[in-house]
Amino acid sequence: MSISKIRTDSEEQEATVNLIVRDDQWGVQIDNRITPIYCCNCNKQLNNFYKLDGSRYGQVGTVKCSCGAEIHCTDSDNIVEYLNTITILNNIEIGKYRIDFKKTYKLEKLYWTLIKNKIGYDIISQHKNTTIDLKEIIDEIITNYHISIDSMEQYKSDKFEKLPIIINKWFELLNIIKINNATNTY
Repeated sequence: MSISKIRTDSEEQEATVNLIVRDDQWGVQIDNRITPIYCCNCNKQLNNFYKLDGSRYGQVGTVKCSCGAEIHCTDSDNIVEYLNTITILNNIEIGKYRIDFKKTYKLEKLYWTLIKNKIGYDIISQHKNTTIDLKEIIDEIITNYHISIDSMEQYKSDKFEKLPIIINKWFELLNIIKINNATNTY
């Protein structure tokens, strides 16, 4: 079980957001390896992103905030679709926060349906029964549909003022193809 601070841009770019493409019934599952962390004591996002390196029975590990709080993390075990956090300060539980990666990273079925309707890209027919990194999906859409991403905004989502580079690129792609709700906040 492990959660580790990402200290460099190259470490951030190496962390994956894997998509497990099932079929129309199950759709696309996320197996995430990069996350922001939110502290319920100081009510802010920690400065770094964190790499999720697996868990044992959902137990990921603990992250320290600069305010002195400990943020205990558990995930969905085998396939990382969410991260539950409990902020503790001086052995007192301050608050809980759940990161639903499908929702936070805009990878829910709604977005795949909108993409299919807007540009014709169907992730199910392209990658059924495979696992693929979100980076590859973005590159595939950019290449096959002649889309260019010249610059990227720093997007926000829920309590997070900063998102991983790959998620900013994903949100920018959604904006370029004019997917409703793909704004810089929700």
